[in-house]
Order: sequence, then structure tokens, then C-alpha cells
Amino acid sequence: MSSRKPHPRAGLDRDEIVAEAVRIVESEGSAALTMRQLSARLGVNPNTVYWHVGNRESLLSAIVAQKAEDIAGVQLKGTTPRARVADGVHRARAAIFESASVAVLAFEIGAEHLLIRPLAVAIASEFEAAGVNGLDAGLATVSLLAVVSGFTTVELRRKERAADGLAPDALSDGAWRGLTEFDHHDAAFDLAIEAILDAVLPAS
Repeated sequence: MSSRKPHPRAGLDRDEIVAEAVRIVESEGSAALTMRQLSARLGVNPNTVYWHVGNRESLLSAIVAQKAEDIAGVQLKGTTPRARVADGVHRARAAIFESASVAVLAFEIGAEHLLIRPLAVAIASEFEAAGVNGLDAGLATVSLLAVVSGFTTVELRRKERAADGLAPDALSDGAWRGLTEFDHHDAAFDLAIEAILDAVLPAS
């Protein structure tokens, strides 16, 4: 039996395969993505898919990388470095929600940092342009994106969350609502981001 690889289908390229894989993940979730299903959707033999993208793990990484490329062309908005940094952070959060299934996939394979890496670079560049020391610029960016990661992880798993029950005696009803209700997450997110920005890049 020959061990030679089969020749790929004429006209089919890696980008087309990855694009179709992204569509499957976004419509059905990462668990639905198999090499067999992908090849069926493309109308080719599974070996053709392997020829172009390698194994499933390589394909999953390529999906995250493709989404990162989509984010890479974003131009941060704002008249000051602080405003542009804040815009970048909010765009990072929005990018995860806009591609929630890919974001979940990125978390599953430990590549969530790669998904928003283009925005991370843009944010760190704004810090440096504002005179923040190189290391501090990197650390501030990591801190901001850790907030993004934490909030989005909780919010993406909202439906799986167990009921919180009644407020404990030690807290007022208002404090308990702020602690447990998702309706207040935007305010909590802004509070965390502003606290970091105040420490690193105070408003003039």
C-alpha cells in the first residue's frame, strides 16, 4: 500500500478550509467540528483537508489565528492615549462576544491571548506613546486584558451558572444585586478598567 499523500483538490486552498471550519464553529460550536464533517461540507476526501491544514489541533489554532487577523486591522479611536486604550479594551471584549464560539474554542486550547493579541499590541503601543515605561506598558496591558478575560469568561458561561439564592445577612440587597446580577456587569467592567487606567495613565 502506498504511503504517498493524496494530491489536494484543484482550486481548494487552506484559507477556504479554515473559513469553512470557522463557519461550523460559529454556527454549531467547536464540538461539532470534525475533519469528516468539514470534508463533507467542502465536498472532498478527509485526506485532502489533512493535506492542507494538518491535524485537528492545527486546524483549531488556524481558526483562532484567522479571527485574530480579522481583529488586526482595527484602528483605535480617541483623541488621547487613555481614550484609545479604553477603546481598545472595549473592542477586545466586543470581539470575544461577536465571535463567542471561537472565543470558547480559544479558551479550550489555551489560545485566548492570541485571539486578541493584535489589540494587545495596539494598546501597549498607546501606553508607550504616552510615556509609560516599556515593562509597565506591557504589565498594564496584561492587567487590562485579564479583566477582559475574567469578565467574558463569566458572561459566556452565564447560562451554566447556578442560582445565587437570597442575599446573606451581611450584605444589603443592593450590594447583593451588584455582586450577582449580570445587568450590572457593564458598570463593573468600566469600574475595573478605569481603576487600572487611573493608576497607570491618569486623566489630565
